[in-house]
Amino acid sequence: MGHSWTAYAYDINTNTKLAELEPAGLSFDRQLNNAGACQFTLNLQTGHNRAAAAPLINMGGLPFKVYIDLDGEIEWGGICWTTSYTKSTGIYQINGAQFFSWLAQRLQAADYSATTYPDGIDPAVLFATFLADAQSTAKSGPGASIGMQVKGGTSQLGKYVPGYPLTQESTLSQIATDIIDMSLPGVGGIDFSEDSQWVAGVPVDTFTISSPRAGRSSEVSGLIFDLDTVTDYTWPTDATVMGTTIVATGSGTGTAIIAATAQAPGQPVGGLGQSPRLDKLINYTSVTSQAQISAAATGSAAQWGTPGVTPTITVPLFDARGNSKLGTWETGDDARIFTSGDDYFQNGYDKFWRIVQHSVNVPDSGTPTVTLTFNEPPVI
Repeated sequence: MGHSWTAYAYDINTNTKLAELEPAGLSFDRQLNNAGACQFTLNLQTGHNRAAAAPLINMGGLPFKVYIDLDGEIEWGGICWTTSYTKSTGIYQINGAQFFSWLAQRLQAADYSATTYPDGIDPAVLFATFLADAQSTAKSGPGASIGMQVKGGTSQLGKYVPGYPLTQESTLSQIATDIIDMSLPGVGGIDFSEDSQWVAGVPVDTFTISSPRAGRSSEVSGLIFDLDTVTDYTWPTDATVMGTTIVATGSGTGTAIIAATAQAPGQPVGGLGQSPRLDKLINYTSVTSQAQISAAATGSAAQWGTPGVTPTITVPLFDARGNSKLGTWETGDDARIFTSGDDYFQNGYDKFWRIVQHSVNVPDSGTPTVTLTFNEPPVI
């Protein structure tokens, strides 16, 4: 069964189609709570590629939207930030990142501090608010909007007093990262994802704010990966990111700084086969109350109390019938990973993990593959 990959370029301000492209050397990934990348090339020594790329080259390096379409469905959307042309090969390379990357090049458009929110605000509501403010022409002027819809925006985390005065001019990515880092055992946290779809032939982009989590739990997803049959897997571990003792600091300086300490739950230290004491300092400069910083320390202790493990699993992109596996999972879904036993897991393995990224590789010849990256499921 043949499949058609098409890259579309659209104007970032008006959503006007600029080009329809035939990508070569295509790879892209979608991430939860971050910006996945995309890259592909065009050979400008081929006439139709040269004509198709002309409107983009004439923009002189200005950013534009890029969409990767598979058989009529958008599988990746984002912004082209960099391009490169090499005369000797005639290769024009296009590099992009998901729309989350836009947040790194925009400053806050309003005040998000005790001056505006003396009684606090739900952090998910703050997330939705700063996204809307950033795209408001009235607050940010011409070119403010990139046409992103915002979906969701409530949580059970309670209100907190944000620490982003307008005079501080924080980037939207910093505010977003601070909010995403908020998590409480038994309550969950806030996840950020994005999606692009064709609606009446026009791409529509949506930022989605999810709480207590994005994706489906293990009881609902039904996803299973057998390590004995997948194309490949990796199992990296990293103890440099962990801390058995977490020290969280908030706003303030010197003796006035607010701080809290929490121990990693269920992580004994100092004995045979156990961890030594490992301290991890995490700064939450926007947190302004002792209760908030204590909750942040507790949540961080649950998150960072064990070595970081980020398994990856690679499988063919299409099943035996030629159907794409994209769409059978959502970024954020839990999935069961198991093996009856192999060289690494000699006694077998069976545990649930969470999909936080998938990376698609479409070689010019050969079998397209998708690699999924996993993290521990959130504590809810």
